[in-house]
Amino acid sequence: ANLNANPITFVTVTTPPDGISASNIDGGVVYTSTTTITSANITLPLSAVQGQQYQVSSNRTITTLSVSSPAGDTMATNTTPTTLTATTTSPNGYTFIYNKAGLTWHRLQ
Repeated sequence: ANLNANPITFVTVTTPPDGISASNIDGGVVYTSTTTITSANITLPLSAVQGQQYQVSSNRTITTLSVSSPAGDTMATNTTPTTLTATTTSPNGYTFIYNKAGLTWHRLQ
């Protein structure tokens, strides 16, 4: 089984979305909206396995983005985005990968 083939959830945003606490079988989230999204809060999967990836994407800019690790894990230094800017010329999102040995989430892109 490919660990990075986990399902990605689509969330249609009409007001600031509720926070997401990803499960260890989630592959990511795609926010869709007709306007700028004011905020989004995401907690990465608990009990992730080595090399597991989680993707965050949006068709619109997210003004305030909070991505955090679950209890017991950490985010690698200087890898936590605070906004997501949607453009027509580049991918609109981030990919994170888990290092089980260090109990750390790293941003790949």
